[in-house]
Amino acid sequence: MHKIFILFLITVFCYSKPFKIASYNVQNLFDLQKSGLEYEDYIPYTHNWNEKTYKIKLKNIAKVIKDLNPDIIALQEIESLKVLKDLNSYLHYPYFAIAHSRFSPVKNAIFSKYKIIKKEEIEIKDIKRARNILKVTIDIENNTLIIFINHWKSKHAPESIRVIYAKALLKEIKKLNCKSDYIVLGDFNSNYNEFQTLLYEPLLNDTLGITGINHILPTIYKNRFVNEDFVKKHCGYLYNLWLEIPSLYRFSYIFKGKKNTLDNILLPKSMFDKYGVNYIDNSFNVFRPKYLYKNRHIYRWKIKRDRHLGKGYSDHLPIYAIFDTKPFYDKKEFTLKKIKIKNLYEQKPKEFDAIIENAAVLLRYKNIAIIKRGNDRAIMIYNAPDNLNEKNVYDIEILKTKRYKGNLEIVKTGDFVLKKTLKKVDQFFIKYKDQVLSKKIYQNEIITDLKGTYKNGYLFYKRGKIKLYFKDRSLIPKNNSKILIKRGHISYYYKPQIVIYYKKDFLIL
Repeated sequence: MHKIFILFLITVFCYSKPFKIASYNVQNLFDLQKSGLEYEDYIPYTHNWNEKTYKIKLKNIAKVIKDLNPDIIALQEIESLKVLKDLNSYLHYPYFAIAHSRFSPVKNAIFSKYKIIKKEEIEIKDIKRARNILKVTIDIENNTLIIFINHWKSKHAPESIRVIYAKALLKEIKKLNCKSDYIVLGDFNSNYNEFQTLLYEPLLNDTLGITGINHILPTIYKNRFVNEDFVKKHCGYLYNLWLEIPSLYRFSYIFKGKKNTLDNILLPKSMFDKYGVNYIDNSFNVFRPKYLYKNRHIYRWKIKRDRHLGKGYSDHLPIYAIFDTKPFYDKKEFTLKKIKIKNLYEQKPKEFDAIIENAAVLLRYKNIAIIKRGNDRAIMIYNAPDNLNEKNVYDIEILKTKRYKGNLEIVKTGDFVLKKTLKKVDQFFIKYKDQVLSKKIYQNEIITDLKGTYKNGYLFYKRGKIKLYFKDRSLIPKNNSKILIKRGHISYYYKPQIVIYYKKDFLIL
């Protein structure tokens, strides 16, 4: 009896192996059978969409999938079952399914090396040509895994439309219990931090900032991302795997030079326990071989002057994660390196990924923010996020610094978290006593209580002169005016200068 039991354990152990699940938007993979729903460029035998270009597109997408080698792959923008079968003729997956019960130009689909035991479709009502969410139940070594494959409406539509998708999905998720193993993935046409990026897009924000991917599903709690530890303790929340890699590499799609995370993999509490299917910690990544790039851009399928060129792959990169039927093992999480502002001045400007903790916003003017930490230096953020507000203290992720005309600036930021709001920030200002303000140590500081005489673009003060620049030219005082600077930004534009942003920042004596 003992021998049989040991043999059983050995057998289970041998057959238990990690498996890879991926998601890939293949960019408009249409067949050559006219249905009347095709996009204009994909009407069969027009615009050079013919047998030759169709086969090239199939082979190119098949190459990506072969090289990625997933055990299960969710696909978006598949026109038909015929396309799926034609693509599979190069891949030979034993199981596949497509959401084709509703007429829409493109659909969600799946290939699997594991048996698909059930296929369902979640209908998205009240949206014309909406793409049904594909729900498949898969047998993984006698464990049941449910996968929800999504392709939400693009950002040609406002956020309220994506909220409809999220609510339909949430309704199905709530039918499951907390121990049910499931994965939510696909092209959500939403960034992992949509609740932040939506605030910069007023034409899309018709929901007062409520987002489908962050608020409805949800992936945030009290306006902060939920992490693994939180999800392990709270049923109903979903952990977004983008949080496992540095912000610098968080993208699977680029639009007008801006990196986006439209493709997402979200995991519930059940994927971090001792039972059934579990996530292998820190295994999430983006598949980005060199051939998927062309001139530093994602090598999308090429159409020029309304003609298919027979070149390229997709405008998205595949994302993937690895799972197992063993208990979840918690590995050390990716953590951002903490950095002091003074350290930024000690190194060459570059791209990196670090976090400045407890940075107070001393001044905000249009897309410029001046930040400073206690007992540290100040620095300017150029193209600062819209909701980085004066008098607030944040933890801010820093991605890139640059020198512009000699002034050190942060030019790219990542995530940021509000820590507190101050009544006043003048405690961070430098009060003028007898300093030589042209010294490099004062670059980007805010100076206060500085008296002098304005003449021909310069401020003549106790220790010399320094260029005085007014952002609003109408504020420029007359020559020989005695002025008191209450809040001036010590910047650098080929040489040291003080920048005045607002009328309230100085007085004419």
